[in-house]
Amino acid sequence: MAVRGDDDVDLAGRVCRMVLHRAEPGFAAKLAAAAAEFARPGFEQALATHLRANPELVEAWATWSADQRWSPSAYVEGTEVGWYDGGRHDVRRHPDRAAAAADFIHRTSVWLAYERVVR
Repeated sequence: MAVRGDDDVDLAGRVCRMVLHRAEPGFAAKLAAAAAEFARPGFEQALATHLRANPELVEAWATWSADQRWSPSAYVEGTEVGWYDGGRHDVRRHPDRAAAAADFIHRTSVWLAYERVVR
């Protein structure tokens, strides 16, 4: 996924919409490729802004989260995000579901790219 040089708003929208292709081969690799974008100041907030305008995407990310069967894995449940590894760890509560979904996307993409836990 070539994402460098794209406008932040368009890039945030493309990352948020990735979940619509979660059943396709290569989804995890594309999500992992987005991990580097979180080094951009405000990128997670740009995701949350896009998600607030598209609540169906928040629901799609929550559904995908609930379907995860690997451990450890990030999870999003309502406004709560954390890591699950036989129990819940590094839990954060957000002001709304969109911000929580953005955090979940961040944690999951970094895990897929680097096997690093974002707290």
